[in-house]
Amino acid sequence: MKKLILFFLLFLSTLSYAQPIPGRLTIEEEDGAPSGAYWKLKVTNGTLTENADYSGSVTTGGGGGVGDVTSVGDCTTGACFDGTQGTTLTFNNVGGDKTLDYDGTDFLFNAPLSIDATDPADAEAIRLDNAEGIAWEASPAGTDVTLKVDASEILQASGTFNAAALTEGAIAVYNDDEMDTYSEINAIVADVTLTHNGLIDTSSELAGILTDETGTGAAVFGTSPSFTTSVAIPNGASPVVDAAGEIAQDTTDDQLLYGATPRVLPYYAPIAIIINSPTASGDGAAIRMPYAVTIKAVHALCVGGTNWVGHLDECDANGGTCAGVDGATDITSTAGTNANDDGTLSNPTIDSGDYIGVHTTSVSGTPTRVIITFDYTVDRT
Repeated sequence: MKKLILFFLLFLSTLSYAQPIPGRLTIEEEDGAPSGAYWKLKVTNGTLTENADYSGSVTTGGGGGVGDVTSVGDCTTGACFDGTQGTTLTFNNVGGDKTLDYDGTDFLFNAPLSIDATDPADAEAIRLDNAEGIAWEASPAGTDVTLKVDASEILQASGTFNAAALTEGAIAVYNDDEMDTYSEINAIVADVTLTHNGLIDTSSELAGILTDETGTGAAVFGTSPSFTTSVAIPNGASPVVDAAGEIAQDTTDDQLLYGATPRVLPYYAPIAIIINSPTASGDGAAIRMPYAVTIKAVHALCVGGTNWVGHLDECDANGGTCAGVDGATDITSTAGTNANDDGTLSNPTIDSGDYIGVHTTSVSGTPTRVIITFDYTVDRT
């Protein structure tokens, strides 16, 4: 009886250990433990696929491979790398591998970081999307201070910059608090020493600083300045002069224009000598010139009679020793008709203080008068 009971117990223990239980699925790890037989196997939502051959597939994630993460554990506060597999993540792409590394202090990217950027970065490390910016505030109740680029690709900041030093193209930019004394200005101006009373207190010192002047000498400022050389006024062909105080030179015929009308000062002036009942014996000086002049042209008009023949003379300071302004070349004026010189005067200059006279060579008929007109310019002396 004892032998029968012992055999039965050994049979039951062998059956429960080595044999699968009908109707249940036995699951075990590759090394045999742990293992168990179950009526039902539950899997994570979204991982079970029912196949057409009445079988089922369970997705459990990618298999292990070279470079994959294989060591993840609980580092007290959550899942983390335990350090035995390194601290670098490598991302493979046809464009080339890129890495994210942690060196114990900082995360290190070996490629630019684009934040929601549809236009990838051309260069540098961080690329925001077009027209996006960066914002900060001192506290949750504060106002955001932003930095972004505008449509012209110029950085725009909504707040104030405060820096120990600012530069523009390697040149320091100074604020209004940095240059409020002469010593501070002297610190940035290396080639001159600035003083309150001695920098520009004479016109010669100002002339030494000016770089765009068109002349030389000291600059003059005052209500009645004095000029030791010439002063250039507006000039050209037909300049506009249409207000009081304006002045210009018309280079077309050397007229000086001034005022609102404007008034006109011609380059030359005329003088007329009238001789009544001219005769060949009536020669003589007629007018004294107070300054040196140059005769530009001579004209004659005979009134009455037949004609008048003669020329204009230059005489000395006493009205004697006369010589023709065109030598002995005469002008013949028929009564009632103007006559001009030959266009080339051989002796046109008249000295200051000399007289101008008329030489009558001959008359025909009985002229009642002859009008001799000459145009002249005043010579610079």
